[in-house]
Amino acid sequence: MKFGSILIITYGRSGSTLLQGILNSIEGCLIRGENCNFCFGLFESYQNLLKAKTHRGDRPQHPWFGAHLLDETTFLIHARRLVKDLLIADVANAHKVTCYGFKEIRYAYLAEQTLIGYLAFLPQLFPNLALIFNRRNLDDVMKSGWWRDIDQDEARSILRETDRIFEEYACTHANCYQIMYEDVVSQSAKLVGMFEFLGVPYLKDRVTRMLGMPFGYDPVQESVKNLRLHNGTGRVRED
Repeated sequence: MKFGSILIITYGRSGSTLLQGILNSIEGCLIRGENCNFCFGLFESYQNLLKAKTHRGDRPQHPWFGAHLLDETTFLIHARRLVKDLLIADVANAHKVTCYGFKEIRYAYLAEQTLIGYLAFLPQLFPNLALIFNRRNLDDVMKSGWWRDIDQDEARSILRETDRIFEEYACTHANCYQIMYEDVVSQSAKLVGMFEFLGVPYLKDRVTRMLGMPFGYDPVQESVKNLRLHNGTGRVRED
């Protein structure tokens, strides 16, 4: 494995739980599910810390007393340890984990510069980080109940813009890889390329087994759908 951590960057109903399961099939890899994007709070805290330390208050009577002594290096050391401990959680088996991370969907409503800043911050929390940008055909995404209660034109516009930001960021950073849900279920060359990017062997039989396993909020339905999409020859069914 070329990386010490992996984050799946995506949006709701992109098939990311399936990709999460496939990555977890890699020996030593532990990719957790969603966590309400708790690392974004650490990003905001870090930004506030940098802002606060620009004020110098040497006297106890000063409103910014000691703010210049706030140390971002200390913050990052403890934040890295906190994130790792929270994600691995199983202390008894922690020694088996050589690569850890999670998938998260709560990016689409962040302002572009905020999202770019956050993506640039994440490598400071995670060791030797790989970002996997997972996307899906937007027509299929929009059919999901996840987006059904939102104005469809607005949602499609937001997702199209999110796709653009994902693609532009991934194309300019060597630690990023882009993949589509359609590539995953068809076991296309793009999926094989993801394993090469990560530096691990592609075990087709293992991936095929994962495609047949239940995932999602309705595991049985999702499992059947994935099997219908994949016909065992690497092609997506047309029916």
